Amino acid sequence: MQTSVLSALLGFWIFVVVLVAIRKHHFEFDMPIHVYSDELSSQLHVPPFNLTQLDGHRMVNFVHFPKSFSETCRNSTKEYLQLLVLVLSSPGNKAARDSIRKLWGSPEISRGIREGKVKIYFLVGNGQKTKSQMRQEIAKHDDIIIIDVDDSYQNLVYKSFSVLHIAAHICPSLFTLKVDEDTVFHIDRFLGRIYSHFFHENADIYCYVWEKSPVERSVSSQWYVSRDQFEGEKYPNFCSGPAYVITRRAAKQILDKTHMFPDIQVYNFNSPSAF
Repeated sequence: MQTSVLSALLGFWIFVVVLVAIRKHHFEFDMPIHVYSDELSSQLHVPPFNLTQLDGHRMVNFVHFPKSFSETCRNSTKEYLQLLVLVLSSPGNKAARDSIRKLWGSPEISRGIREGKVKIYFLVGNGQKTKSQMRQEIAKHDDIIIIDVDDSYQNLVYKSFSVLHIAAHICPSLFTLKVDEDTVFHIDRFLGRIYSHFFHENADIYCYVWEKSPVERSVSSQWYVSRDQFEGEKYPNFCSGPAYVITRRAAKQILDKTHMFPDIQVYNFNSPSAF
């Protein structure tokens, strides 16, 4: 089962890009995750979802939602919330989160944030341990979502699926942005084109597309993939991972169809560069 866990992320992007190119074809993830939250249990109806495809019966919990999250999601159902931003962050990287809060994620800089059309939350791992260590930051900013998986490179796939589940079932804004903590996103420029260039009713993903990317065959590489796993010399076109915008419909369809696509291992944990 370990191979399946290590391999899901690239397989995800390879088939997702087909959704970008051909909107009439629907691709979804079939990965049940159990969702639990003390803070939201009486405020949000959070449906369960599993990650059984990744390693048998891996149960992943949302162990903390910000207090403001329920109000944010209520606004999302009224289509007032135009963009939900979910930043994938490491628990110990407070400096990166503070930079985002002060710069492109600041209400002083972004009109969309000031007007409540955009909400930004940070998604981190390590469960209750993180919640305890980040107590002061959580109390001060109220913008951190925690899941109970080890916060590591190989577990990025769990964060990605959590983003999709939030977008599809928990907080369905017009658009959801998944972005890494070391990436900059121009929020107001996106909002300025939201109705002329982006279509929230479609099953769409907006991203930078890698075309004809060569398969890494060096066994010492962090992204090594064997010929047994993937025979071709180049991957099908796929979305770049650091940032992408997804509609609710696309997130739901992806979550429903993951089981239709084989996993491809993309992490080599014998490599000294893997961590």
